[in-house]
Amino acid sequence: MKLKILSSILVLIIIISTIIISYAQDEEIIADEGQGVVLIPIQESGEEEIPEEPVEVRKYTISDEELSKMHYLERLNYKVDPNEMDIYSESCVLIEEKTGKVLFEKGMHDRKYPASITKILTAILTIENCDLNEKAVVSQNAVDSLKSGYTKANVQVGEEFTVEELLEVMMLQSANEVSVVLAEHVSGSVEEFSKLMNKKAQELGCFDSNFVNPNGMHDENHYSSAYDFAMIGRYAMQNKDFRRIITTSSVELPHSELWTEEKDEELAPRKFYNRIQLMNPDSVYYYPYTIGIKAGFTTPAKNCFVGAANKDGRGLITCVMHAELADFNLGARYCDTINLFEYGFNNFDIEKVNYEVENKNIIAAPETEDSSTPEDGYIDDEVKVVSIPKLNPKTKEIIKIVIGALLLIGVILYFVISKLTKGKRELTSNLYKIQLPKGRGKREK
Repeated sequence: MKLKILSSILVLIIIISTIIISYAQDEEIIADEGQGVVLIPIQESGEEEIPEEPVEVRKYTISDEELSKMHYLERLNYKVDPNEMDIYSESCVLIEEKTGKVLFEKGMHDRKYPASITKILTAILTIENCDLNEKAVVSQNAVDSLKSGYTKANVQVGEEFTVEELLEVMMLQSANEVSVVLAEHVSGSVEEFSKLMNKKAQELGCFDSNFVNPNGMHDENHYSSAYDFAMIGRYAMQNKDFRRIITTSSVELPHSELWTEEKDEELAPRKFYNRIQLMNPDSVYYYPYTIGIKAGFTTPAKNCFVGAANKDGRGLITCVMHAELADFNLGARYCDTINLFEYGFNNFDIEKVNYEVENKNIIAAPETEDSSTPEDGYIDDEVKVVSIPKLNPKTKEIIKIVIGALLLIGVILYFVISKLTKGKRELTSNLYKIQLPKGRGKREK
């Protein structure tokens, strides 16, 4: 028993030492207040060299403090190189809404997980196949389909709502169970509705996609591309009911026998707000020409966004996928979208769309004790970043001492275990000799 315990301790020490050594030998990351990142490898051998101070490469002509007081759009006026366009997302595309012409792209056909921008396709298919005043009933399957951590609207099994109410809640709150209610109302089941989604995608020339659910909850077989969703967004924007729904500022589900005013007090009122930050004048991401459409996030998909903007009747559609962070720890999906819109409006003669557009500002959601904004399984609208401080010289020395101590203990334990093992083998051999009958195995004469 003692031997097993000592062996386990030795293995644990080896593992801990390996982890600490790996961590200590990693490259240090020196962040320059959002203006860039410089990587400096730690010297592996020889005398310790003091690294030169990293040369600051600034993208802007004014200080970080001044920039922090501005909307992201205003900051672009102070870029050192006004023609430089930063794109942080793994894939994106900018298209002209009227013609579908691609004006800029980065990996636009790369397959990515779409998260809740999936609901754009669900919404337009519902609008095309239903009367908005029809009543849809919440099923047990719709409620049970909701995975832990994903956003919801607290609709109850057996409640009835109009299709329009459910569409508004799905697009504003990104309510995942509501997507299933609509899919079942249109096609009878999620499986049949998924077939309808794939058929429509093919009709629109979206050949990078495969859909298995109406909400974008993560599934390895549910994927698309920036190009496909730009085309789906372009198609949806041609429908006036869709355009009206995505520019709605807020929606509140009515009370019922299954959800009374007491439920409002116990949990929360079922009132939901449009959370597209590009349309919120109080947001750093405010872009006055934005008219929708939909954001999404899951851990595998990262941040996604399909956006529509209209400037003097000229329409643009963007889609960014697998976006994380931009400069100053800002959300890349909104920064990239603004950069793409500005690039399009400033460099191309964009054709005017055939419908009247009113660029609306949304009403910001009221502040609460928990002012976080749930979006597809993550509490915050953007990915949170945990800063890991770099190692200073004192910390390195302490790590070296700890590693040395652990290795010394490991060596001692190794000899102790070897001694015990050797003693155990000798004891076993002696016992065997004692128990062996004299003359056994010899032929009698």
